[in-house]
Amino acid sequence: FKNQINIKKNSFFYISLFILKLILILINTQSDVHPPLNYLPASIFIVIFGMNIMSIKSSIIFVNVLFIIYLYNRLKLSEISAIFISIFIFSMPLFKNYSIYFDQSIYSMFCFSVVIIEIFYKKTKPDYLILIISIFSLFRYSSIAAYPAAFIYCYMYYNPKTIGWRNKIRKFLQSLTPILLSIPVLIFPILMGTPTTDKLYKIDTNIAEILQFHGSLTEDIFLTYGVLLLIPLICSILLLFLKNAQILFYIFTIYLSYHLIFSASNGAEDAPKYLLEQIGFVYIFSFTFLISTFYNQKKITNYLKFSFLVFLLFILSNYNFNRFNTQSNYHKTYGLYFRSNSQNYIVDYIKSNNLYDKSLLIGLDYGPMLFGLYQTPLVDFKKYANNWYQYVLLKRNNEVDLYTLEFDIIKQLQNIEYLFISDYSFNYNQNKIKKFINDDKWEITGKIEKTNNFSDLYILKKLH
Repeated sequence: FKNQINIKKNSFFYISLFILKLILILINTQSDVHPPLNYLPASIFIVIFGMNIMSIKSSIIFVNVLFIIYLYNRLKLSEISAIFISIFIFSMPLFKNYSIYFDQSIYSMFCFSVVIIEIFYKKTKPDYLILIISIFSLFRYSSIAAYPAAFIYCYMYYNPKTIGWRNKIRKFLQSLTPILLSIPVLIFPILMGTPTTDKLYKIDTNIAEILQFHGSLTEDIFLTYGVLLLIPLICSILLLFLKNAQILFYIFTIYLSYHLIFSASNGAEDAPKYLLEQIGFVYIFSFTFLISTFYNQKKITNYLKFSFLVFLLFILSNYNFNRFNTQSNYHKTYGLYFRSNSQNYIVDYIKSNNLYDKSLLIGLDYGPMLFGLYQTPLVDFKKYANNWYQYVLLKRNNEVDLYTLEFDIIKQLQNIEYLFISDYSFNYNQNKIKKFINDDKWEITGKIEKTNNFSDLYILKKLH
């Protein structure tokens, strides 16, 4: 870019291409729960190793390993400190399940962690910092919560006494250029909303409600982690003692930005993935700073360092995590478990009774992909998929939300004789289901209580 010949023509071409791309996105793309690169690692692993549970779990392990490699190489950590930082991070109840359970929230958590680490340790160039966030936002929308802290860093990076105020402002604006990478992806969900956020003009902007502590995700963090909050507290005290407290301002800015975004959305406060985003990066930075600082102490022998870290690890591993405050739903939600038993039962039931073309699965995560994970033959999969896509199309044509249970649409699918209802759809729609059973001659033939699944599973059969 520094050696362009026809700068004006090239600039016109870039701007035209950007506008054209933006128009195409606005016309052809609908808002989705996740941005375009969210399933990139899983997709790559599925292509290489096939559609199975291990491919998906391996892909998320790969992402976690990449982050540890980043820490090790970027901060030039010793092998021992890198190992202990990794163990401490993934021994926390906040992280340990997500190291092998696929969830999109790890991308924003790593984004916030990288931003804080780059600001504190590397004093990276502002445009690089903005580029990091812009790339991460292609994996997870909530990564944009790091932008305010990055904007402040970009403005503070340049000294006006050295370059003058005009050059400072010009350089600040130039450093924001990488945001153009994420605008085409972010503009539509911001304007039109996602399943957890309203459209822009419908968002409640009551500052008093957004900033309130009671009933917020922040309150849930205090109720959930209790004594474990001593870890970031100790880190903060040490930063103050070492006169490096400026980084606390950036940490608080990201934390508050995410709090504001989440409070303005319709997210569930007791979902562990939101706790992961809200507080996870604080623990990652705290462990990295505390262990690396301790290990770099030259007055302490390596033997004592190793012994002390082993002792700390022993204390952490013997901590009774089940003593978390019972007001929190952390241990009652899916974040601590793997989904398996009900899915196994559903697939076995459909396969044993050859119900691929007669059944419909209703619930958040029971789309056609489920059969792919259980290696269902393509012919049988297509039988079910025809019903599923017809159901989705009817909902879309009738402007019914994907997760709303609407039996008038199910009635239009003449060949459906079995319904599998899960993910709390049954609990939230009991009156609808009772009326449907009475009016259309259906019956509940089976129920599996919640164990390792999101919710109870109900089987409805059509009476002839």
